[in-house]
Amino acid sequence: MIILVRHGEAENAAGRAIGRTDPPLSPRGEEQALRAAEALRDVEISTIVTSPLSRTRRTADVIGGVCGLEPLLRPALAEIDLGEWDGMRFEDIRNTRPAEFAARGRDIAGYRPPGGESFTDLARRVMPEFEALCAMPGTTLAVTHAGVIRVILAQTLGMPLAKIFALTPLHCHMTIIDTTRATPRLTAFNLPPTTEAVTVTVATLTNIQG
Repeated sequence: MIILVRHGEAENAAGRAIGRTDPPLSPRGEEQALRAAEALRDVEISTIVTSPLSRTRRTADVIGGVCGLEPLLRPALAEIDLGEWDGMRFEDIRNTRPAEFAARGRDIAGYRPPGGESFTDLARRVMPEFEALCAMPGTTLAVTHAGVIRVILAQTLGMPLAKIFALTPLHCHMTIIDTTRATPRLTAFNLPPTTEAVTVTVATLTNIQG
């Protein structure tokens, strides 16, 4: 089983292209990480892995502190690289780089901001790591980013990458994927970080697998 967790809210990130830009968690993000940790306290997690960016590492450290596990860094789980756009406000990108902004709108899957990655590039980077996580024993918790979760879900659901913005992973909510089958299967998406929601879902899946 894999539990994907989007990091807590980052400082001053609203309305910005935050890919490899590396802000810390906001105070609200710290609270979200603690709620996720408490919700996971009684879940039997074998391994915690995390993107190396600050907002994911801090979220993973909070969860790991409660669950008694040291998070392992996985660079392939880092957010999409937005190149020259990274850190800019989307409004400013639209106003100062209208041709680039329009080109991305026409080709969500394939467009690369100057110096950055496309979502197709991101999927090529992320999916081998996801496959490696699927092969790990027990339950793996992966703390990562919205873009990464979107491409994993698109591949799992057979959804075109052009449609991935139909999926909005929420901060510190959980996506659970059953990896015991030949093909991974989505079991829960945006599960709220409450003890009852998490433990009941995990226990139900564990019983089905057993």
